[in-house]
Amino acid sequence: MIVSVAITAVASHSMGKAVRLSKEQSVLQAPSSVDWREKGVVTPVHNQGEVSSSLLFGFLDALESHYAIEHQDHLEYASAAELIDCCGQDAHFVGNIYACVQKLGGLCSNSTYVRKPGTCNKDSCTPMFTFKHEVQVLRGSERALQAAVTAQPVMVTVDASDADFRVYRGGVLTDAKCSSTRLDHSMLAVGFGETSDGVNYWILKNSWGASWGEHGYLLLAKDHGNMCGVASEATFPGA
Repeated sequence: MIVSVAITAVASHSMGKAVRLSKEQSVLQAPSSVDWREKGVVTPVHNQGEVSSSLLFGFLDALESHYAIEHQDHLEYASAAELIDCCGQDAHFVGNIYACVQKLGGLCSNSTYVRKPGTCNKDSCTPMFTFKHEVQVLRGSERALQAAVTAQPVMVTVDASDADFRVYRGGVLTDAKCSSTRLDHSMLAVGFGETSDGVNYWILKNSWGASWGEHGYLLLAKDHGNMCGVASEATFPGA
């Protein structure tokens, strides 16, 4: 399928301001299925535990996959502790997380950041995980999201308030009760596919541990009216 998608790139912050640039992404051939886990660029499922913000872990997952792709499938772990210590106060807005990490100069690896509770100890290590800008996928467009996920895993924010989501164990979730605008939970879209009986789905990585869902993942109905808002707020780190 040939698609042409519009995206909005938020350029690197300069003097504390974000510069927004609009451009038309080149036409590309979108495959019928993608699974970035098979390419070795997706880290194991996190368990956010008592950390209230899924946004922190959705961003962490996106940044780790971005690094792995940029470094030829070399998988490393970014410091969740540094992200929490230094950017936890910005965990309510997607753009704030990107801006905070850019201000830090990037994130250190999990093995090099030295934690001092209650303090952002960014000088204890050298940033390894960097990016140039935040890229925002065209809001509400699953075609644009498909094109973006073809290029790399993408952080998405969905409505996870319904009980069917929280007790999900497997299969393709088609939940008519979820909203496409009341978004409350961030995940990582690592691919998409189609079942043997023709149902399209997104592959979403959660941060509730590997015992939730399908080994920590959710299959969410795709091309089904922007189910649960999967394409309403999608972003990824840009090189």
